[in-house]
Amino acid sequence: MTRVFRIRESAVASEIIDGEAIIMQLRTGHYFSARNTGAVIWSLFTQGVHLPTVSKLLADATGASIDEVRARVSDFAADAERHMLGAVEEVVDQAASIPPQITMIAVPAQWVSPVLEVFSGMQDLLLLDPIHDVSNEAGWPMQKPVA
Repeated sequence: MTRVFRIRESAVASEIIDGEAIIMQLRTGHYFSARNTGAVIWSLFTQGVHLPTVSKLLADATGASIDEVRARVSDFAADAERHMLGAVEEVVDQAASIPPQITMIAVPAQWVSPVLEVFSGMQDLLLLDPIHDVSNEAGWPMQKPVA
C-alpha cells in the first residue's frame, strides 16, 4: 500500500502561475500560496502522483536527502489536509496510482522546505460570490429557492 493526496475537487480550485500554486478553498473562502518546492508538490498532487514518487522526484532533482524530503512532503500534505484541500488516502495498487505521464514544473536547484501560506483577507468577498447563490441543477443565473 502507498499514500496518495487526493484533492477535494468539488471544493478546491487551483492554478500554477509563474511557479506559484494559487489555491482557493471555495467553502471556507481561504486562499493559499505555495512557492518553490511547494508549487512542485501541489502540481504533482493535482496529477495524482503518490507521495513516495513525489518525494523521490524532488530528492533526485534537488540532491536533498530522501528522508528529509519525505518528511517535508508528508508535512505539506498534512497541512493541506488540515485546511480541507484534500486528504491522504491509502492505495492498495501502487501502479494504479501512477499517472502515465507526469508533467514537472520548474524545480528549484536546491531543496527548500515547502510552505503553504494561508490568506483569509478576501474570505468575505469570496464567500459573497454570486455563484454560491445558485443551484447546480438550474445553473446560472437561476437563484436558489429560498427555504
